[in-house]
Amino acid sequence: MLNKVLLITGGSRGIGAATALLAAQQGWAVGVNYSSHSKAADQVVQQIISQGGRAMAVQADVANEGQVLAMFDQVQASWDESPAWSTTRAWSMHHPELTK
Repeated sequence: MLNKVLLITGGSRGIGAATALLAAQQGWAVGVNYSSHSKAADQVVQQIISQGGRAMAVQADVANEGQVLAMFDQVQASWDESPAWSTTRAWSMHHPELTK
């Protein structure tokens, strides 16, 4: 049986943290990505672990391809499984196709 591993970008706060907690309750091992809020990510991880789940905090700037690849490698190495990916990080952007 495959391990269920989920990597959540923006997982340290708000909707991302709620997604991480819910995924852990559903049996997923959760990689909680953060860019600069390490304490918030650590709190989410500790909450998951205290409830019997598996979690780890993973620092990466998702705007940096090299950091994203390293983040996936780190999660995969920790749980020996390629993670599914959920992005809850939002960006404001102006794109002509989105403003029509």
